[in-house]
Amino acid sequence: MTINAIINSISQQRFSTYRTSVFSGASDEECLGIYLWNKQIASAFLPALQILEVSLRNAIYLSKIEYEEEEIEKNYSPNEWVARKAAVDRRWFISVMTAQNNPESNRQIRRVQRQIAKENKDDIPENYIAKLTLGFWVSMVDKEFSTPNATYLTLWPQLRGKVFPHALDRNGQPLSIRGDWYCLTGYQ
Repeated sequence: MTINAIINSISQQRFSTYRTSVFSGASDEECLGIYLWNKQIASAFLPALQILEVSLRNAIYLSKIEYEEEEIEKNYSPNEWVARKAAVDRRWFISVMTAQNNPESNRQIRRVQRQIAKENKDDIPENYIAKLTLGFWVSMVDKEFSTPNATYLTLWPQLRGKVFPHALDRNGQPLSIRGDWYCLTGYQ
């Protein structure tokens, strides 16, 4: 395969990124080398990204359940704990995301629901958790789910220390969840 055939298969538009002023004077062969090097660097991040994804989704899911159970222990007598904890909605992230209040998350959940049924797997939270995208879970780290903005699901600041136990500012204070850009910040 010739260099031109490879470039055309990648697409001229995509390859043009490697012909910018940053790489001015580089030959097509050198630009292809830079393209391949970029792919290697990106693939090196994949294991860390996978760990982040699994850790985030499990931390959000489990922290919500743990928080609900702790609230039961704070607000009810011990003889009620077992029954009340058994009633905690372990499908909370599925049941709360309706087509009316969060159409995109609901669409993702319905897609996963069909996939689980097609694969003849059990309709249990763990199968949804594993199949929902990183974007689904990242979208939950938003001011929309933070007191006082939350309307149908409150996660923050109640879960902040559980989900992000080491996210502290220079003074040892928990960072806040804020904004449209799913970020943790030391600024209120």
